[in-house]
Amino acid sequence: MFVDAGYLTEAVYHFCKDTGQRFIAAVGRGATQQARRQMYNRPTRTGSVTKYVGRGFHINRLQAERLFLAEVDADHWKTWVHQRLTTPVGQSGALTLFDAPKFEHQDFCRQLTAETKLDKFVPGRGAVVR
Repeated sequence: MFVDAGYLTEAVYHFCKDTGQRFIAAVGRGATQQARRQMYNRPTRTGSVTKYVGRGFHINRLQAERLFLAEVDADHWKTWVHQRLTTPVGQSGALTLFDAPKFEHQDFCRQLTAETKLDKFVPGRGAVVR
């Protein structure tokens, strides 16, 4: 299970170390992630640092911290969730919310609509999704 280490990083690292490999510290990378605009860079193979490459994420061994860190392609997973929510109910891949009064889902819906996917032309690079 991934635990967001983008906030209170040291506390998350400590928790993950104490609980063994059941929980893995994770950070999101993408066009709008973090102040330093760190884009997700998918490794092509495993090695001494990268221990696993998955769909939209990879897991690195942080030797100094003695733990694993999952780097997650936030843009990939945001798109995946939006695609599931726009899939008609009853079709394969559809994602629905539990039945509740509207106000119970308002905060969740605000999170889902807080960002907008944009296609932007960048000279020398072509179309870039932001």
